[in-house]
Amino acid sequence: MRATKTFRSGFLVQLVFVNLLILALAIGILKFSMANTPQAQGLSGFKPNQNNFVYSPITISKFKSIVDSININFEKSEVNLQYFSKPQAKAHYVYLNSGNVREAIRDMEQNLPFKEFLRKYPSAKVLPELLVLKERVSDIYGNSQIKFRAVSFNEEHARSFTRENLPEVYNRPLKGKYLWQHYPKTDYSQETLEAFYLVEEFQPKRLPVTYTRMLQYSNSLVDTTAQIFYSDAKDYGYNPYEKLPSKDAILQFLQYINWKTSKPEYTINNQLDEKGLKILVQRINEWEVNRFKIIDQSIATTAKFKTLLTNALTQSITTGKSTSEFEEYVAKYHSPEAALELKRKRVVTRTCGYGPDEHIQNIAKLSAQTGDWEIFIRALLDILDERYIKMSNGSYSFAARRTYVYELEVLNINVLNLLLGISLQIENPSQNHYFGNIHRISSAIAESRFAPQFEQQLLNMIKDSQLDDYNRVVMIDLFMNYTNNLEDEKRKEANKTMLQAAAQKLPSYLSTPKWN
Repeated sequence: MRATKTFRSGFLVQLVFVNLLILALAIGILKFSMANTPQAQGLSGFKPNQNNFVYSPITISKFKSIVDSININFEKSEVNLQYFSKPQAKAHYVYLNSGNVREAIRDMEQNLPFKEFLRKYPSAKVLPELLVLKERVSDIYGNSQIKFRAVSFNEEHARSFTRENLPEVYNRPLKGKYLWQHYPKTDYSQETLEAFYLVEEFQPKRLPVTYTRMLQYSNSLVDTTAQIFYSDAKDYGYNPYEKLPSKDAILQFLQYINWKTSKPEYTINNQLDEKGLKILVQRINEWEVNRFKIIDQSIATTAKFKTLLTNALTQSITTGKSTSEFEEYVAKYHSPEAALELKRKRVVTRTCGYGPDEHIQNIAKLSAQTGDWEIFIRALLDILDERYIKMSNGSYSFAARRTYVYELEVLNINVLNLLLGISLQIENPSQNHYFGNIHRISSAIAESRFAPQFEQQLLNMIKDSQLDDYNRVVMIDLFMNYTNNLEDEKRKEANKTMLQAAAQKLPSYLSTPKWN
């Protein structure tokens, strides 16, 4: 009997869980489908204004004035900084998985000349003259490391080694020496040795003035001292509804709102079939549309509403804990400035419901409303660049739009200098310099009304022997991804032809770009 009860109890828990999951998914889909309806309210989603932008005409005018001032000051400024490429060198790659591997290691440690090494170990496989980069990186635990990696359009050449980030390792001369990695024999693999043999020293190369100006322009627009989130911001995993019953001020405020607006509830006692779930979802959908109207007409001006909101806001500011639902009410009934402050105090990494993409989108919208340029431009670039922790497959872009490059262009920003400036890879960036994601930037270029100018500038950079080899490869990658984002097949074919012509200007040791 007890086993039967246990079974039934477990079955009911599973059934309730499934129903809740189905309900959550259904609500999410309906909320998304409503995102661009005229009735939609609050900050949920990233909804355009009447001008189809994320900010109002008044905000456009204000931000245009800021950008115009930045542009004027930039034109008057001098080239007072020097930027250098990441250190790079030519190297041969060696792979050995037979013979006396231990002796080969000793020979590498003794810097045996490369030709002699190949004569002594004829079974070694070689990839000659690869472009190898030296850069500082962090592992998954945050430990600083030095990474040596081959840069190539051929995936077979994608090799890399890491070392502890020590000055004596980073700065030591390596020409004529080996960087090697040993893999002992296991039950599943042979003993293996692989290495880079450095043909030349790692050297950074000074960027020409044209590209230095691009970097300067990106830094003038994107304040390197400003950050979207406060340094102590984190994902608190805060859910006031889990605190029932409690004296949590945010919970008390939300319960009051839900009661006064008759929010439909789903409880563990609701055993709903598919039809019942659809009806409940529809009721919640209607509540989402009407709740603000009810609040405005019945309780927004009451003393109790104001007191509960003030207490909840005080608690949130003190603890740093908040929710998107509560922040909607703060933005509408207290101030957008306060709501923006709450959002900057917390990061979102969860996958269910309100995700990191929607969080950063709402920060962009609130910073536009409040005229906070430094936060707005970083948030908008994060959206364009998908810098937030993207843990959802949902797309919150407007119909037929994948990026928000229009929002940059309408403000008279020189998008060519900005996007190429954050694409260039350098060794000595300003602290918090904004580095863009090549794949996302390529999508923005494809949507830009300045796409032809981008094409020509990218081809010029690829052909420019004064630009370091690595950045020329980066620009090829950017051009190829941009072309793949085009819908016009004739333009795609024309771009492929132009790129092949430009690639003829690359050093002979670099591999030829291959289209996917």
